[in-house]
Amino acid sequence: TLTQGSIGVMVGTTNAKTIETNHQIWEAIPLSFNKMWDVLITLKNVFARWFGGGPPPISGPIGIAQVTGEVAKTGISPMFELIALLSISLGVLNLLPIPPLDGGRIALVLVEAMRGGRRISQTKEQLVILVGLTIVVGLLIALPLYLDVTRLLNGEELIR
Repeated sequence: TLTQGSIGVMVGTTNAKTIETNHQIWEAIPLSFNKMWDVLITLKNVFARWFGGGPPPISGPIGIAQVTGEVAKTGISPMFELIALLSISLGVLNLLPIPPLDGGRIALVLVEAMRGGRRISQTKEQLVILVGLTIVVGLLIALPLYLDVTRLLNGEELIR
C-alpha cells in the first residue's frame, strides 16, 4: 500500500501481508524467542548499513507515529512486532555508555571498580552526566526530530 498525503508525504509498506497462525504455548514460547532474535539481527543489519554510509536508522516521535499508523492498518500481529521492535530498540539504546542512561551508570560503576572502589568526585560525576545529557538531547531528541521534519518536507518514505 502506498499513499500520499495532502502535503506530499508518502508512507507505504512493500509487499505487506498478514498471516494468522495459532500455536500451542509450548510452541509459541520458542517462536517468540526466535522472533526476538530476528529483531536483534535486523537492528544489527540496520546499524551496519548506517555505518556503511546508508541513511541514519533514527526516527523521532513524528516518524514513529507515521510508521505506527501504517502498521496499524495491516493488522494486530504486525503491530505487536512493531511494539517489540521499539521496545528492544529502546533497551539497546538505554545500554549505551552515555551517563544519563543506564549504560552510562554501568560505565561509571566500572570506572569506580577499576579505581579500587574509590568513588569519583561528585563534581566530576555531575559534569560527566551533564555532558552526557547534552549528547542525549542532541543525538536522541533533536537529530531524530530534524530528520523526521526533513523527511516530511522532502516527501520521503519512512517504510521502505
